[in-house]
Amino acid sequence: RDDEAIGLPTLFPGMRTVHAWIPLSAMGTEWGTLQYLLGSHQQSHSWVQRTLAALWGWEFMWFMTSPKVQDDNLDLGDIAWHDGWTLHSAGANSAGFVRHGLAVSFAYCPQAGGCGGAEGRRSSTDVTCRAADTLFDEGWRARHRRGEEDYAKTYLGDSFSVRAGRFLLRSAFGAVAGFVVHAAFVRVTSPTAKAKAA
Repeated sequence: RDDEAIGLPTLFPGMRTVHAWIPLSAMGTEWGTLQYLLGSHQQSHSWVQRTLAALWGWEFMWFMTSPKVQDDNLDLGDIAWHDGWTLHSAGANSAGFVRHGLAVSFAYCPQAGGCGGAEGRRSSTDVTCRAADTLFDEGWRARHRRGEEDYAKTYLGDSFSVRAGRFLLRSAFGAVAGFVVHAAFVRVTSPTAKAKAA
């Protein structure tokens, strides 16, 4: 989830992004092309999804309810698009060759004025989004443009209060489920139930 990893929802809540990955040669899944959890970009969820997320976390819910797909049979000139909220990763590269491609990101604001102009160009000659100045320092952008692959992995974890609340909810859910199973077992195996069956 690129948007979450760089802090976009916190810094610019109204902004969204779309990302393009453009292969510079033909490649299939053995090259470690991108894989996605379909639907993980959605902001609304069913009651089943919300329950799973409340008990075990959003990542668990997405892995349980979202099919995983992977780009395959990409040719030079193809473009693989994904929303900035989509959970995705590169697969293992077993092809024995370096996977070369271009990554291009586009920022937009679905509601007029909702991003305070941060989604706009720096100037008429520089298409860099104004938000990039806040999200990435100038030194990092310069090194990145020279080809440095300085991508720090960002752990997207829940706060202690969310984890503690989830633990308490799971504990209460387990206690109620255990009580229901116990009550049903006692009812079925009690002498009264056996006498009625006879």
